[in-house]
Amino acid sequence: MFDQLQVNQHHVAYLVVSQATQARLHVSAQQVHSIVGTPGRLRGVLTWVTFVEQDDGAYRVHFRSKGPVINELAKQHAGGGHPMASGANAADQAEIEQIIAELSALADAYQAAQ
Repeated sequence: MFDQLQVNQHHVAYLVVSQATQARLHVSAQQVHSIVGTPGRLRGVLTWVTFVEQDDGAYRVHFRSKGPVINELAKQHAGGGHPMASGANAADQAEIEQIIAELSALADAYQAAQ
């Protein structure tokens, strides 16, 4: 799965785990949850998000952070949670791209305030 992990210039790591990847690796969407925290171990990653495709084609979104408060962003995408660990939902690829852009802006604002 981590072959597809990307880290952008904003120190945001993101991973999209499709139904095809889940089938190829013989894992369920629930089993993917066990790897959600792993990108945070990478040097230079400030915040990260994992998108897990569900049976209906929508995505379960797992946010994690080492600093920026991410639960308000999760609320904007039918979710919620704690300031450093939250969940949400994304309907499609367009919403995934929107979430990555919003998370990048949040990371930039956090870094500028430091």
